[in-house]
Amino acid sequence: MYSIFGQLSTHILSNLRYLWKCIHTHTYTRNDRSQYKLEQYSLVIMSKPDAFYHAVVNATIPISWFSFKKLLASGDVELKANERRLSSYLLLTYTLCAATVVGQVMYYYSLTSTDFIVSQEWNLTGHSCRPLQKDPSYGLEITYDECMASYEPVTNEGMMLKGTFDPYGYIVDKRTGEYISMNNGPWNYSSNFGYNRSPLFDGIASAIFNTPTTYFHKPLPKLSQQAYTYSENCVIPNYPGFEKTPDYASFKGSVLENSLLFAYEIASENEDGHGYGPYALCNKDPSLVGIQQDDYYYNGSYRLEDHNFHPMAGTDFVSQCSGTFTTEMQSDLYVNGGYVAPHLYGTTLSWFQWFIDADGETVREVVKTNHRSVGMTPMYPKSSWDQLNLPPMSVGTFFGIPRCDFYERQMSKEAYEFVYSHENCHPCDGFKFNTPFYCEKQVRKTAGEIIALSVSNTLALFGFLLAVGPALLKLGDKGAKETRETNENNENA
Repeated sequence: MYSIFGQLSTHILSNLRYLWKCIHTHTYTRNDRSQYKLEQYSLVIMSKPDAFYHAVVNATIPISWFSFKKLLASGDVELKANERRLSSYLLLTYTLCAATVVGQVMYYYSLTSTDFIVSQEWNLTGHSCRPLQKDPSYGLEITYDECMASYEPVTNEGMMLKGTFDPYGYIVDKRTGEYISMNNGPWNYSSNFGYNRSPLFDGIASAIFNTPTTYFHKPLPKLSQQAYTYSENCVIPNYPGFEKTPDYASFKGSVLENSLLFAYEIASENEDGHGYGPYALCNKDPSLVGIQQDDYYYNGSYRLEDHNFHPMAGTDFVSQCSGTFTTEMQSDLYVNGGYVAPHLYGTTLSWFQWFIDADGETVREVVKTNHRSVGMTPMYPKSSWDQLNLPPMSVGTFFGIPRCDFYERQMSKEAYEFVYSHENCHPCDGFKFNTPFYCEKQVRKTAGEIIALSVSNTLALFGFLLAVGPALLKLGDKGAKETRETNENNENA
């Protein structure tokens, strides 16, 4: 290929020199060259049309269109090396170039480059995304998938207990001004204390108790000691079917719609930074268990004491509690439900406690809270205790009822699972909203780029091989000839 282009360029230059000679001869024979230059150039073309035509055509005809038989027969043209060796070298060149094309196509196809974009989507199609900052809930700079890989589901044994139902201190009855023992709390939703309102409106969330009995779940114990913290996008309706009430549209997005949000707002206003809302968790439409709507409350909604939590059927609390939980209590529990109040935190706190593990080792357990961290305070079926004559609570009793660790943990566990089942409420769901995200993907070259690069590189190799091949073979022939002559001289000597 290189020889062909070389001969072609030589042929073009030769014809151009001839054309220039014709123009120069006829144009510059006049004395006043500057005046008649353009006119004489036109006369040359008109007076010698055949010469000009052939000069242009011959300069553009490919060299392969010419016949060299007579020139070869005359001996004026010869090959630079042995014809057989040149043919073999040419075949080798074609083979190498074909292999080079295939190899480079495979090579360029395997190459990838990184393309990135800053996105508001955590799972942008075709990209691998990471947050650009720590999430506001757990303070971790991880992805949703990494969170799910480290997530540990809630279990009865895995929850940490803090606090007790044993009260201390006194409070003033707002109706009489008398100081009374504080037995009012998130367990007494039908109390007339506070004019038939939830007692949590009247100060239970303040520091009357160090902490009422609360169970905490740490969903990411290998990454953080923080208790479950719900995302701002999580909404737990006051009860199933609440969205079907006439005035739901006016409650939507407010604390009156979202039980967790209501508790968080109250906790944020309390001096000690934690507390309860006016609603316990409700996982069954009250109308399905025979509770009638009350027109006085929220235009057809339900009273606060009707926000009950129903455990999944099949758990035998009687046997698990070794008789402290009676058959009558269990029947009432499955018919009317119990109570689990979400204990919300509106500030950053941490504490620890010591316990003996299964191996007899003393272990320190740490729990941290942040804004919107959630604990669960389980309570017993209300029909089991006398609401008009409440005995004092103690460490081991709930209004005179012997407490059962299994019951409290099972109710708290199912309450967590109920919260996690809602959209955007799983412990890892908050990482989906930790925007912006840095998203990148690996992209390959296009087919056009691969072909262009492969062909251009191969043509460069092809031209190089054609250029150096004859010279190398000629040197080889010369060396072989000198060797033969040396051998012949040696034999003759």
